[in-house]
Amino acid sequence: MSNFKNLKVTRSLKAKGSLNCGQKAVVQATNNNTAVTINSASGKITMNSITSSSNSFTVNNNKVDANSIILLTFMSHVQWAPILTVSGVGNGVFTINLDAVTGTVEIPVIGFLVC
Repeated sequence: MSNFKNLKVTRSLKAKGSLNCGQKAVVQATNNNTAVTINSASGKITMNSITSSSNSFTVNNNKVDANSIILLTFMSHVQWAPILTVSGVGNGVFTINLDAVTGTVEIPVIGFLVC
């Protein structure tokens, strides 16, 4: 623990809603790059099947602002080791990027939390 003696918290994180209450869900239509709208501080996004190595899509969410921190996790079991990242965080929007193994066909469910 002595390695953390100089650690200073400069900003505390608060969820913009309850972590378990009011969680919403949405299913991505058409293809794995189709935008979704889910106005909740936490929720689940069921993607369309993953068939390419690089996938990104926009999430429209009125709980997000330019200073939001978006936490992501896989809520479904995946057989591969994808990389899941967030970009383009702005007022009412963020982008989820998923880099997968080429040729993989699965339907991942991604959980998110807006802080």
